[in-house]
Amino acid sequence: MVHNDDFIQIDAPVNKGNSGGPAFNMQGEVVGVNTAIYSPSGGSVGIAFAIPASTVKSVIAQLKDKGTVSRAGSVSQIQPVTQDIADSMGLKQTEGRAGS
Repeated sequence: MVHNDDFIQIDAPVNKGNSGGPAFNMQGEVVGVNTAIYSPSGGSVGIAFAIPASTVKSVIAQLKDKGTVSRAGSVSQIQPVTQDIADSMGLKQTEGRAGS
């Protein structure tokens, strides 16, 4: 496992659709949240990347406290998805569901 401030590189197989799942260390502790894979074949072999747990904790705390996230010169915030936004992004509906 390679780690820097932006991501953790995981050399274990991660399947497509596992984004948001936990990445564990050898002691069974959650060290990150799976976010992406690089796989030349499209399968579960290759390199996976996770957001470090410390980053996730900070983002969650900021969202709870302020409703926005500020990191390294960028600002993100949560907003409702209107029908216009859904249409512009090719979404079928304006709300999501767990596990999608």
